[in-house]
Amino acid sequence: MWIESDDYIGLDRRSGVKRFRLSERRKHAPEDREYSLAALTRQLRSAAMDLRDAKSRRRFKMRLQATMLQARTLGHTGAALELQRLDTTIAEAELGEPRSAAVIDRFLGNVAGMLEDPKPTAGR
Repeated sequence: MWIESDDYIGLDRRSGVKRFRLSERRKHAPEDREYSLAALTRQLRSAAMDLRDAKSRRRFKMRLQATMLQARTLGHTGAALELQRLDTTIAEAELGEPRSAAVIDRFLGNVAGMLEDPKPTAGR
């Protein structure tokens, strides 16, 4: 399950026995599902539109870190590197600048272009 709070964005890592309901049709637990990198990138793009205060900027950075982790996990090293470059660029610049949304959108456009290639770059 994907958790999104003020302090954490990512997979639910709480321990405990997770069982299916009695009439459950699913074969796999929600934790076993791979999250789409394209969906996470779209969520990043929409989150980049509202970076007015420190709380929204902190949440954007957490979402960016989670997306980078998922890109590495799925073997999309090119996308992970591009997201790392975005993280570095954000760290060097002030996020509140009016042009920051355009800069973020350019990086995420590059990531989206990389994801159109169906094969991950890991293991090549």
